[in-house]
Amino acid sequence: GPAARGAAAGSADVGPAPPHPRHAAAALGALDLGDPGRGAGGAHAEQYMADFNAILEGLYSSLRPMPGAVELVERLAANGVRMAIATSSPRAAFDKKMAHHPRLLAPMEVVVTGDDPAVRRGKPAPDIFLEAARRLGAEPGDCVVFEDAPLGVQAGRAAGAYVAAVPDARFS
Repeated sequence: GPAARGAAAGSADVGPAPPHPRHAAAALGALDLGDPGRGAGGAHAEQYMADFNAILEGLYSSLRPMPGAVELVERLAANGVRMAIATSSPRAAFDKKMAHHPRLLAPMEVVVTGDDPAVRRGKPAPDIFLEAARRLGAEPGDCVVFEDAPLGVQAGRAAGAYVAAVPDARFS
């Protein structure tokens, strides 16, 4: 049947969503940027990014999966559907975020992140979904991509997969 030959791939955002833009704004506001023109008194770009990433990492434990995401993943796994996550997030950020969501991650046979060497172009290019299908041993046309971002929908279509656009109401 379709479950035996099919596969599901999707963005990690089908599970935990990225911080809401207002959280990012609050995180930015919490950083002391100082005066970059004053040398050591101002935050350097590297320190700014380190501080910003530390604030984001502090939010990971409060992220919640989209309603129904865990149940969907578990039901697909119980029916023998092979699954992958294809996310634009860098591997280190993905691992930290998903450490709080083992039920979403456990059934995934493949994870492809945006900084994977096999992913030469980001979404809306199809590279990340083509690589996830390849690693699953599936034809892209036998895959379903669940995607919450317009660029991801474009990427899934460009890969030749079926695409289920799942808008995140939390960001509307």
